[in-house]
Amino acid sequence: MLQPLQGRFGNDGLQYHFFCDDDRVFGVRVVKTALTEVHWAWVSDRDGTRTIHRREAFSEQAEGASLSMHSPGFHIVTDETGGGSLDVDGPGGLHVDFEVKTRKDADRQLEGQTTETFYHPDLDCTVTYDGKTSPAIGFMKRYMYPEPPRHWHWLFLQGYASDRSYSLWTADACFAFLKYNYFRILPRDGKLFEADVTRTHHARGLVRADTPDGGEYEARFEPIAEPADCLIKTAEIETLVRQTPVRFTLSDGAETSEGIAIYEYGAGTA
Repeated sequence: MLQPLQGRFGNDGLQYHFFCDDDRVFGVRVVKTALTEVHWAWVSDRDGTRTIHRREAFSEQAEGASLSMHSPGFHIVTDETGGGSLDVDGPGGLHVDFEVKTRKDADRQLEGQTTETFYHPDLDCTVTYDGKTSPAIGFMKRYMYPEPPRHWHWLFLQGYASDRSYSLWTADACFAFLKYNYFRILPRDGKLFEADVTRTHHARGLVRADTPDGGEYEARFEPIAEPADCLIKTAEIETLVRQTPVRFTLSDGAETSEGIAIYEYGAGTA
């Protein structure tokens, strides 16, 4: 599936998470509004959590049908499958090649909004940073809508089991006065589980959702490294985004598993 071109919507968000076999964690984010475009990348490894790149610059779209965005020191190129590569300048330099295994379209839209949201929850990746190359598993989220709410707030947990047996992503958010939440698990067999949206919520260090058989999933998580922060600010908007590497434990009452994730907090004006 093609990654849509930029410019079709007033607010366009793109993010990638990469979890390497050597335990390094990377976050890459693009936040585009009518007033600004921010590119941000960070790494968490044995030396701590630190920003690789942060720049405000409207990117240019190369010719072609799929997303190919370029700005000083920041490049993302995709093909007709949604796979591709990204290059980020900064201390250590970051290069990632990624292939798409599964695509998930969002089936819920905010009331009164013409939105497009989709996910690639299990990317096959090769990550090179600071001269070291490692296999990795990755996640992509893309959201686009023409008229963003003035105020927004969200909590988002995304990660993988330690044995890579499943991908987990779950959110609890408000866009203006509109509630938006979900809880999803994608196991290796490709049979996506989505909880009833009225039966899932986030709390401090905790996410709960109903299981298919009427039980309850409980995901508990705690930080394993310092957070990475990005403040998006102009004369008219101000939003803080924080991403924190965490370790989670997921239980369904019968079985328990562990994994690594990124927990994202965002709040402000758009």
